[in-house]
This record gives sequence, C-alpha cells and structure tokens, in this order.
Amino acid sequence: DDLVELEAYDRALTNPLVLTGYTNHCPTQQSNGDETTRYPVGQVNTDRIFALVRPWWRGEPLHALLLRPGRIPGDRAARIVAGVGRALRRAMKETDLSPAVAVANLYVCEDGPVVLDAAAEGPWLTASDARPLLAPFFDEQADDEAAARRFLHLLYLRFTTGTLRPGEAQLAALREAGMLTDGEAALVARLR
Repeated sequence: DDLVELEAYDRALTNPLVLTGYTNHCPTQQSNGDETTRYPVGQVNTDRIFALVRPWWRGEPLHALLLRPGRIPGDRAARIVAGVGRALRRAMKETDLSPAVAVANLYVCEDGPVVLDAAAEGPWLTASDARPLLAPFFDEQADDEAAARRFLHLLYLRFTTGTLRPGEAQLAALREAGMLTDGEAALVARLR
C-alpha cells in the first residue's frame, strides 16, 4: 500500500480560470521510474472540489525548508544545493518555467534527490509564502542562467550560516563554535 498526498481546492473559494488552467496544465501519469519529477497519479474533479493525488515521498517543499530558522550542517547543505542545481537545470531545460517559478515547485526528498513537482504553477503559488519567501534570492533583471547561479549561491549561504547576509561577527561566532568549517567559511566569503 503506497501512501499518497492530496492537494485539494474548494471550487467556491478558488478562481475558476486558475483551476481550469491548472487542470489542463497538469495531466496525470505514472512516473515510469522517473525519480526526478513527482507526477500526480490521479485527479478528483467534482462540482465542489478539484484535487490532485500525488505519491507521498518523505520530504518537504524547498520553501518550507527555508522557513525553518537556523542553519543546516554543511554536508547536508551541499547535497541539497547540488540537488537543487540539478533539478533547476532540468526544469529550465524541459519546461518553460523561469527559475523563480521552478524553485517554488522543488521538493527536497529526505533520503534522496531534489525533484520537480509536476504540478507546477498551481493555485497555491498565489496564496502561499513560496514566492515572497524566495524573492530575495532572485535578481529580476538577470537572465535565467545568472539568476539560477545566484539562487544557488544564496541558498548555500542561507543554509550554512542561517541568513542571507551574515556579518563578520556572526561568521566568526559560527567558526568559533565549530559550526562552520574553514572550507565552508572560505566559500561563504566568496559568495558574499
């Protein structure tokens, strides 16, 4: 028995044009072993409810991970940032999503890859904290590749230091406490 998650919308409370576009944009399919994208496996579409049924993978959306205060150990941060980079390159190559929209649809698996949710650009993006939370990571004027590179740099900075703009005193305190290795500190210094 595989677990699933249900993302449901009350039609009375959701813009019908958004739901129509979302329904057409998100066909369901079996993953066929594709471990880079989390596809919906079904839809529930009634007069009152629209819902996507997705396989449940242990993990969380990237923006939820960023909402958690504090830092992430350097080795895990490096794995996540590398996985985000791979997923972001794939999303930019295979979809028409901009990096700022694609990262709002990244899902960090607890024991595996960072994957793209195939249910991209859903109604939740206008109502959630994802876009405002991710906005400081992006330069609206940069081309997609430069924006993606900047995002990855800032993501590593945020994960290893706990903030996007660490000061010298904060970095020194992290190093002194043994929470930031010399290698991480050197990389953080280059990214600032």
